[in-house]
Amino acid sequence: MIAISQKSGADALTLLGDNGFANRFSALYNDCPWATSFQTIEYIRTWYESYKDAYNPLILIGEHYDGTLTGCLALAVANQAAELSIIVAGGHQAEYQGWLARPKDSSRFIAAALKHLADSGYLGTLHFKFLPPEIPPDWVDDTRGIVPAIQLRHHRRPLIDLRVWDDRVLRKKSNKSRINRLKRLGKFEFRPLRSKAELESVIDDIAAHYDLRQGAISDTSPFMEDPNKILFHLRLMEAKNLVRAYGLFIDDVSIAALIGFKNRTSVSVGIFSYSPFIAQHSPGKFLLYFIASDLREEGIQYFDLTPGGNWKERFANTHDNVTEATVYFLSTEARKEAAARRLETLAKRAVRTVGIEPASLRSLVSKLKRFRLQSLPRRLKNLVRESREFRIYFMKVEHAKQFEPAEEFARDRLTDLLAFHPYESWQTRQRFLSSALGRIESGCHAYSFVKDGKLLHCGWLADRQETAYFTEVGQKYKFPSNTAVLFDFFTFPEVRGCGFYQKAIQTMAHDVATLGVADWISISVLADNAPSRHVIEKLGFAYRHSLFQTTVLGRVRRWAE
Repeated sequence: MIAISQKSGADALTLLGDNGFANRFSALYNDCPWATSFQTIEYIRTWYESYKDAYNPLILIGEHYDGTLTGCLALAVANQAAELSIIVAGGHQAEYQGWLARPKDSSRFIAAALKHLADSGYLGTLHFKFLPPEIPPDWVDDTRGIVPAIQLRHHRRPLIDLRVWDDRVLRKKSNKSRINRLKRLGKFEFRPLRSKAELESVIDDIAAHYDLRQGAISDTSPFMEDPNKILFHLRLMEAKNLVRAYGLFIDDVSIAALIGFKNRTSVSVGIFSYSPFIAQHSPGKFLLYFIASDLREEGIQYFDLTPGGNWKERFANTHDNVTEATVYFLSTEARKEAAARRLETLAKRAVRTVGIEPASLRSLVSKLKRFRLQSLPRRLKNLVRESREFRIYFMKVEHAKQFEPAEEFARDRLTDLLAFHPYESWQTRQRFLSSALGRIESGCHAYSFVKDGKLLHCGWLADRQETAYFTEVGQKYKFPSNTAVLFDFFTFPEVRGCGFYQKAIQTMAHDVATLGVADWISISVLADNAPSRHVIEKLGFAYRHSLFQTTVLGRVRRWAE
């Protein structure tokens, strides 16, 4: 018989700080084959303290009649939720979630713990992100009748088995060539980050690199959306042998970094980021190779890449499976979610059948939400007849030397790009960040102005560009050799007319002249954009060519002059 008791709030934190309980907890942890770093007392306590404003601790403790600690499940109750909402301690940041118990007590403990929650009146769900594969699966059968439903979803987990991994991959000709190119950029160094201070020196770069890539891929910005995330990871560095952090540097500037977690026989990926400015040199790939080599020398058996992300398959040399579990305390909730999943699956199949990808569908929905009815007559008119002229201007670099840069503009500051907010029906934040990421990785530079956490102006510079495709008129254009191109400016409506466009052009042209990257500077604009044409011509850009497109009842004609 296992008796369940609970500690919550300040009492839970006091319990975790009690030496007697800590010793009993450590003994249980050591006897639990599936325990990971996310179930250590250090991780749990650090997460509770870092997220105390958002979550209230709730610890379920299982004991035999003789007082022996047989199980522990660390949970948290959301403070601001309208209804009682419980998650596993660590939330989405804890990659592997579960309970501590000895194998013979595992099913009985979790069954008793779930019954305790049900008897306490909890009517929601309890989600375990990924249960470690060593957890005995009989817990599902042993909880039947205690909760109405449990949903299991199995995920393939990519691993690098370091016992058979061959670090000679670093000595391949192609990889040696790439590493040599990195070394030519400056002092190239791989090093572990062993202290809080070392991680703190690069955490802002890690956050910016990570958020930009996540924003482009999945429309999330984990660090920007979670003001506690940096502090949480810095605090974890103070726990002994829990976090493993590594970085690649050029002249002491971070170009790639990984924050991982040490388990018994493995290190799992937590946060992995790399600089978009030198993505063509594959810094992320080499960081993973260097880490794998370092871990193998240490005697670690597995480098756990964790489920999710197609890029991981390029590095994995073996796989296993982990299980995602959702426990339902109301049968109606289980049925509703099952029906919603079926509808989602059918919807995805339907849109793919007609050639629409889910990401495109989400973009379309976002556009429709911001569609303005008053723009409909103009759109209908354009379907009948529309004429466009795209004007291309040039300036000799010598002329740009007279310009003074505007101090308020930043060059290549990623956090500015993350401050973008859509203001037109055709815009989405994900599309903007995806485009920005691609441009930076191809060598373009962003010039930006942010105020009060909002990106108010942005423009782009390509140091040297041979050709461009102008979507406005559906035509390709070839630039003279050694031409820098200024393109894709926008100004947030609330600050239009304040001179940002002119200041941005002057700053960018000044940089081109100062850095000596080109002989010509080019900028283009639609002919009917009178304010922009006025600025361009006032600054001394000379008109050279026009590209035309006329559409009449769907028939398109294009030409150049």
